[in-house]
Formats: sequence, C-alpha cells, structure tokens
Amino acid sequence: MSIRTRIVASFAMLLTVALMAGCETGPEVKSEAPAPQTVAAASKAAESPMVKGKVKTVVGKSSTLSIEVGKELKVFKFTSDTKFKNAASYKDLHADELLKIEFKNIGSENIATVITKVVAELPKGTSLIKTEEMQQLVAKGPEAGNYVLFDARPAGRYHQAHIPTSVSLPFAEMDKLAKENKVSPLLPQDKNKLVVFYCGGPT
Repeated sequence: MSIRTRIVASFAMLLTVALMAGCETGPEVKSEAPAPQTVAAASKAAESPMVKGKVKTVVGKSSTLSIEVGKELKVFKFTSDTKFKNAASYKDLHADELLKIEFKNIGSENIATVITKVVAELPKGTSLIKTEEMQQLVAKGPEAGNYVLFDARPAGRYHQAHIPTSVSLPFAEMDKLAKENKVSPLLPQDKNKLVVFYCGGPT
C-alpha cells in the first residue's frame, strides 16, 4: 500500500470517527421546566372576591343591588345562578341589612355568585325562645311578664312593622357599642328580667 493510500485511508478513518463522535453527543438542548405553582397561589386564583357591606338599594326589575362598603358604593347583578343564604331571594333583602357578597367580574359588571344575609349569632349563655312562649309573654305585657323585648333589625324595618311591646335596638348599633366597650342604655338594670332579641333571620 502506498503512502498516499495510507494517508487517504487514515484521513477517512479520522473523519468517520469525528462524525460518529459528533452524532453520539449531538447538540446540547436545554429545556426549562415550568415554574412550580404553590398550593396557596392555586387556591387564591380559584377563590372568588368577597365584600361585606350594608344594603342601600335592591332593584328586582334590573336584578341589581348596591351595598355600602366603607365610603364606597358597589353595585352587583344577581342572576338565576346566584345562591342566597339566610334569605329565600332578593325580596328578603332590605335597606341597612348587612350582606356578604361573593362575586366574579364579567366585563364591567360584578356578578354575585353567593349573597349571604349576615344575621346575629347567638352568644354563649343564651338560648332560643319558642314563638308560643313569646306570644304568651307579649299577651301579659313587659311588667307582668318581667321581660324586655328588643328588635335587632335595622331601624327602618322596625318602623315598617314590629312585635308589640318591642323596642328598637339594631344589631349594627350593638356591634358598634361593643367595639367601643360600651353598653346600650336601653338594656335593663334589673338582672332578673328576661331579655329577648329577635331579628329578620332564622334566629
């Protein structure tokens, strides 16, 4: 074999080895894995925004209601898919009542998904009184029955209609006094008197 043939053969072999080595490793491809999403971020994205405020208006014809949130007035639309809690429908919502509204934004509208009428919870150490018992007490009157009956609904609702012998003491007013560490002067001094509260909800 001539030198020239050997050189060509060696060159061909080197070229083959180089090509094979290049094919084995190939170009290095870097891929970036998607950033992991935390459980908190995922659940936050799934949550609906929620606001709490007092009813200003309820308009059945346009299926809208407005509530006062701080100093801001927010308008919400309710639909056949809107769920009501502590109320059968929008007809059970009245001015000055406290609402909690979960909603979603569709375009420029706030669509209410859940509307909850906030009712006073029974404090510890209190109990429910049956309607029949209350009727008997009202028939006797506050003196003979030794009771004081408070209407805890908004004042506007009290002026529309109320149980005879009851006195208006709205829940919002009681809540405000409690935050100021004060007690309403309407509460009786006599600790032996039965004190009864009623509101517009199931309690």
